[in-house]
Amino acid sequence: MSILLEAVKFADSNFKDLKRKLINHLIGEYGHINTIKIDNTNKTIFVSVQLHGDTTDTNIDIKRYKIVPTDKLTRAIVIEQVTCDKQWIDKALNQFVVGKSFNIPMQDKHGMIDEFL
Repeated sequence: MSILLEAVKFADSNFKDLKRKLINHLIGEYGHINTIKIDNTNKTIFVSVQLHGDTTDTNIDIKRYKIVPTDKLTRAIVIEQVTCDKQWIDKALNQFVVGKSFNIPMQDKHGMIDEFL
């Protein structure tokens, strides 16, 4: 039984690392992800980002999101509620991100993006 538990822990750890690497690839010119927690049951995401030039992490808390189909090959994420501990980013997110849809592929070349959200 402990071997099975260790295998599950190993797979979960690698999956979390893959999520972090994928998102770091997307935002690499701005900084990198230190922590990401996606709760696809409650539709929440917490991200701690180290932005280039900053000495402290920026924490973004997506309190509600939804995934909507757009066509056979893509879906969109719509952020419904978000907060950030940096006031200017919080205002920008609420002005330019909340309520907008952003296309996401349904699968990467390994068929794994579906599993993230």
